[in-house]
Amino acid sequence: MKSIKIKQSSYAGEVFLPSTSNISGSCIFLPGFPYSLGKNSAISFMVSLGYAVIFPQPPGTYDSDGSYTPQNHVDLIGKVIEDAVHGRLAHAKTQHQLAPLPRPRGLISHSFGTVAAASYIQVDNLDWAILFAPILGYSPEEPSHGVCEDLAAQISYVQRARSFTFRLGDVQEIIDQSWRLDDQKNIAFKDCATLIIGIVGEADDSTFYVDTLKENWDQLIVDRFGRSASSSLMVVPEAGHSISALLVPQVQSAITNLVEEGNLGE
Repeated sequence: MKSIKIKQSSYAGEVFLPSTSNISGSCIFLPGFPYSLGKNSAISFMVSLGYAVIFPQPPGTYDSDGSYTPQNHVDLIGKVIEDAVHGRLAHAKTQHQLAPLPRPRGLISHSFGTVAAASYIQVDNLDWAILFAPILGYSPEEPSHGVCEDLAAQISYVQRARSFTFRLGDVQEIIDQSWRLDDQKNIAFKDCATLIIGIVGEADDSTFYVDTLKENWDQLIVDRFGRSASSSLMVVPEAGHSISALLVPQVQSAITNLVEEGNLGE
């Protein structure tokens, strides 16, 4: 695997490439809140399948400009896609532009990054989305998203612990945008053709009421993406919240089938 740090006019990130010149496709990784830089198990696995993975730092985090809100993260995705396909991604040190990449076919998200991923899918159908520990929203109203984490407490923690690397936007704005983004009136609803896999751990993940998420998953997907949406929720009994714990062989097989065969294996 090769990794290249990039620095654009308004955002920074990293691109992970297969060691060979043969690239099967490309995708974008959307991290949680907070998150760490560098590769993770999902990125390494996708690169092993021949994919280039673009990991942009969300606005207001680390070396990206702006302030952190879910909507700012959503807005960045389209910009990254256009920069990638038009050969505008620039090496952070030399500012030499990378060769154009294939148009990203999918998104991979972890935890809170799913809020941005789900919102983006509503306005730009991609081939697939892989959602690890998927937080689709925080609303307890029916159908509940099955999230037991207190978002206000999480924001407070990030403000205290990551004050130098996370520059947050208005706190109430973050909460409002995270509550149930599918209720936003500025999103033009359309049925979604993206194939979606959610992966959640059952053993040790204090973020979710897993039984509630399982019970409501199909309705949440319909409410968010329309009745033509195709999805599956994989429950990993022995896993917790981390990607490395969730990426068991069964999940690897499902992801391989999704990105190579274009179906959910059902």
